[in-house]
Amino acid sequence: MSTKKGKEVREIIKKGVVWFFIIVLIGCFIVSLAYSPWSSRQNIQGYRVVKVGGQIYSYEPNAPYYYLYSWLKKGYSDSLKGQLDPAQLNNYVLSKSVDLMVQSGSIHQFAKTIGITPSREAVTRNIEIITRSQLNKAPDQGLLDFAEMRYDVDAVEGNNGDILNIAGLPTYAELYSFSEMENFNHSADFLYIDVTNFIVSKLTSDDIKDYYESNFSKYIKELTINELSTTSKLSAFNMTRDAQTLGWDKTVEKYKASGANYINSEKISDVHGSLTRFTAALKLKAGGITPKPVFENREYHVVMLAGYQPFADLKPEDRKAVEMDLINNKYDDLRTKYDGTIKEAVAKAEDSLKSSQDFKRASEVSGLSYLHSDKISPLNSSLTDEKGDKVLPVLDNKDLADFLFTSAPMSVSKTFYTDGYIVIAKILKKGAAVNVDYKDLAKIYPSVMRYKSYVALNDWIKSIDRRYPHSVFTNDMNNLSLLLKGE
Repeated sequence: MSTKKGKEVREIIKKGVVWFFIIVLIGCFIVSLAYSPWSSRQNIQGYRVVKVGGQIYSYEPNAPYYYLYSWLKKGYSDSLKGQLDPAQLNNYVLSKSVDLMVQSGSIHQFAKTIGITPSREAVTRNIEIITRSQLNKAPDQGLLDFAEMRYDVDAVEGNNGDILNIAGLPTYAELYSFSEMENFNHSADFLYIDVTNFIVSKLTSDDIKDYYESNFSKYIKELTINELSTTSKLSAFNMTRDAQTLGWDKTVEKYKASGANYINSEKISDVHGSLTRFTAALKLKAGGITPKPVFENREYHVVMLAGYQPFADLKPEDRKAVEMDLINNKYDDLRTKYDGTIKEAVAKAEDSLKSSQDFKRASEVSGLSYLHSDKISPLNSSLTDEKGDKVLPVLDNKDLADFLFTSAPMSVSKTFYTDGYIVIAKILKKGAAVNVDYKDLAKIYPSVMRYKSYVALNDWIKSIDRRYPHSVFTNDMNNLSLLLKGE
């Protein structure tokens, strides 16, 4: 190689190296924009969850709600391991995550208005707690937003937050009052309907079977198909056309004679080698034919769905899962369907109480459930039975609570319609605490602090809710629920 040519080659290589490093630097700059902790994230359309104030929070990759849901699911999966099936766990986490998103979003927006800003160290610590791993790369904006939300919640209402400081240390007067409320002697009778349980009691096997037939693709792992296959794409499309017009049997006879492969009653599942046909067949009803050939294993297949596991053959736990899905996904429709039956039962109870205040008799006549409680306390949010078990979580309903704690003995209430429950109450006895020992007030100190914190925090959260009103995107949430069940 001549000296001149060698010099030219070295120059070309030199320029190539320079351009390579320039391209690398540009690439790093672009990546830093995309993944920098402080860069802004593009709004990608996903499943909208809630709107808090003017901010919409969605379930989509790298969004705050996505991390919140995943964080909660991991926590509940560990704490409730074995207690809930995957579908029930998803529904439970979905419900909890929406509530927490509303609270976190409200507090986060409030914190921004008053200038609360976390340090990078605090955000890093929160991210490592959330992800349960060491932070070794730049997080995306959604994870940062969620980590900041958790910081804001802790800063404003956490163990060291302002709300608990405002609550302050309890005084002796508060300790005395709390002790008397704990021993409050108050009893009442109740008639009630748990609307969900009432609907469940009215569902028939046919109702659950019909839902299964309409949604079998969620529950089965194996299908039975009939198929014609060929290596010729043109022949496959001709077979599909004839199957749709001539019918399956005539098409089989026609193309078997011309050399097409025919398989009758083949069982397939979502595994390699049959996944494409399985996915296509899931979209069909029994007896349905794929609208176009399915290419798999180097052949074109015309598939007819011959059958799937009958509802009667499902395991009891699988049938229960179908029932739970029916209740969760069709609750509004079922509530409307049985609304007349519910109103009729309530009317029977109300008519019975007009002639007699005997709640047990009214329960027998109407079908409403009966509850007697001797321990009704303003410190509790639920009504308990004679064994002390929580039965009705309805004391957070202000109108019902006002009736119970302000009405005279033997008063019968109107019919209260609370979230998920319909309740009628009768005051039996109420009176101040007697024979209360005040010597060991120090023992109730932790309980008083917890109660004061709960009350102060609850009042403050309500004020924030009013400041940042929220709405839930019901349709998107229903679709999201279906998506998560498939995970």
